[in-house]
Amino acid sequence: MKTSIVKTLIALMLACALLLPAAALGGARYPESAGILTDDANALGQTMAADIAAYADRVESATGLRLHVAVVLFLDGETAQSYADALFTRWSLGEDDLLLLGAAAEDTFAFASGADVKAKISD
Repeated sequence: MKTSIVKTLIALMLACALLLPAAALGGARYPESAGILTDDANALGQTMAADIAAYADRVESATGLRLHVAVVLFLDGETAQSYADALFTRWSLGEDDLLLLGAAAEDTFAFASGADVKAKISD
């Protein structure tokens, strides 16, 4: 009887040990900002990165808005819009910031913006 209880306890402890890492990985993973362009998916070449930086400079000069582009591989179960909104908040972007998010492997995108963006550009 004691050996079956011990075996059951060991099996439960092993199951818990195996489930803990899965629970820790359950949430979406968000990259750290790398400035104007954060290519966490390694999907863009140097020429494209330079073009995005130049375009972001033109947008800021013309409108006063700061453009940020984030490319991730997967959205980790989130919708594109909820991921973009969460990333906007995590990066502490402000009223004049516009975030364009692309998920390379999921072929989807979304944007998030501060309150002043819609006053300066249309939907």
